Amino acid sequence: LSQISYGIDCVDGAVARASNTQSKFGQFYDLAIDRIAVTLIVLASLFFVFSSHPNNLSLQIASIIGSVLYLTFQSVSSIRGLIFSRNQRPEQSASLSLAHLVARLLLEFADTGIFLFLLVISMAIELTSYYLMFLGVLSSVLILGNMVASYQMDKH
Repeated sequence: LSQISYGIDCVDGAVARASNTQSKFGQFYDLAIDRIAVTLIVLASLFFVFSSHPNNLSLQIASIIGSVLYLTFQSVSSIRGLIFSRNQRPEQSASLSLAHLVARLLLEFADTGIFLFLLVISMAIELTSYYLMFLGVLSSVLILGNMVASYQMDKH
């Protein structure tokens, strides 16, 4: 169901841009619903980890930390997207540095659609807790990248 929802969400945004009917409210509403959905999915994943490993406290704590970092990254990215218009973002410039290309690759990996797909796979092979920890590390790097990009925008 989450993959179907994500697909509809992508089509919705593309239709709004193509028909020039996008609005600030629609953008905010879309981001808010996305964050709520991702939060619920992460909470369900944590429930899965806790029920799969009821006696492994270190694994549970690491999964919680990874989940919180991932949700923080999602929120920071959403807020940054609302603050900066598309043409103000440094990653939209014509000549991208290697750091920007790496950041784009990491952002694509942490994107909601890929996140959900890999989450389902990690649940099927019982590696959900490790996937959530990996997302925490990846999210920490991306949060730092967002902070650096915001700082660079303030300098210009």
